[in-house]
Amino acid sequence: MTYLSPKKLGLLLCSLVLAVGCGDPGAGEESGSGSGSGSGSGAAPGTSGEASQCGGGDSPFLVKANESNNYTFSSSIELAVQKVAPRTLLEFDWSSLTKNFQGHPVAPATDIQSMVLIVWNLPPAEVAQKINDDAPDISSYVQATVQFVTDGVTSAHLSEFTAFGSEVTEETFLEYLDPDVNDPATHCYTLMAQTGTNLGQDVQMIQAFQVDPAETTAVVTMSDESTHLEWQTDLEALTPTVVPAGTPDVVIDWSAMTTHGYGGTFVPNQITEVLIGRLSKSVAEIEADFLNLEFIADDIWRANVTSGTSFKLGDLTHEENGSAFPGVTADETWVLGLLCTTCTNPTPWYITTVETCP
Repeated sequence: MTYLSPKKLGLLLCSLVLAVGCGDPGAGEESGSGSGSGSGSGAAPGTSGEASQCGGGDSPFLVKANESNNYTFSSSIELAVQKVAPRTLLEFDWSSLTKNFQGHPVAPATDIQSMVLIVWNLPPAEVAQKINDDAPDISSYVQATVQFVTDGVTSAHLSEFTAFGSEVTEETFLEYLDPDVNDPATHCYTLMAQTGTNLGQDVQMIQAFQVDPAETTAVVTMSDESTHLEWQTDLEALTPTVVPAGTPDVVIDWSAMTTHGYGGTFVPNQITEVLIGRLSKSVAEIEADFLNLEFIADDIWRANVTSGTSFKLGDLTHEENGSAFPGVTADETWVLGLLCTTCTNPTPWYITTVETCP
């Protein structure tokens, strides 16, 4: 079971570069805007590579990420399915969309910059399951991907969609929707509304549909009910990460991690973003509103990781004002996250609470 990230519920379909995302429609370009890179070796400069202990005087202070410090998460998604006429150049309408499947407001004319249509060699329930389970073979079930750049409109004709910028013939579109070619019992289609025009980034909603030879409907309508998400998380059972108060001279090293927070394989060199957030809420309150973690935080410092398996927290920058991370304090709640934003599901692989040394 996987977690659909507060900002980037992702499905990157390898060479097709498709992602499922959810997040703040107005914040797409800000995410991960900080600079920085991993140190490469995973060992902090000037240390033996062993985790630091409070009072030991190590500089920098080295934190080793561990499964015992990580959160756990499970989720399930359900796709509503519409039936449409076979071999028909369909119309797509997303004008009634007012929120994404995380429940955040969406203005369809301004927040949705592109629509992505995928032809699947799977029925809808199995597509939803593979997305939810972060299945490594998911790209092998994709038959075709086309995209429409909205330019402020809230509906489009199938003929307006292109394949990576190239026109698609009417004959090809009709073949995609031919039940004799793609058996409705084993195939389906998903329409995905996304912010931005980069294929596969920040999808806000998914509408599934199937061809039915007895159906005459030629319009696929996306609504707030097109995708349903259920989730559970646990932040209270983890062992908090402990660091010195008031110092940014802390290195997080994730080279020894083997399993991420929703049960899959943790590949250390696939972490692409580090963030730390300050929240004036209890851990229980954060857990209850976890899908909104990045929106309920009072401050977030973040940076991209370009290589390596460790990162110095002092190189994180504030996502709004660009200030450097000043270190944690004892009187508020802090969370540290490691993300793989280019993975098949860029869910936070690692979320831990951070406390100060006693």
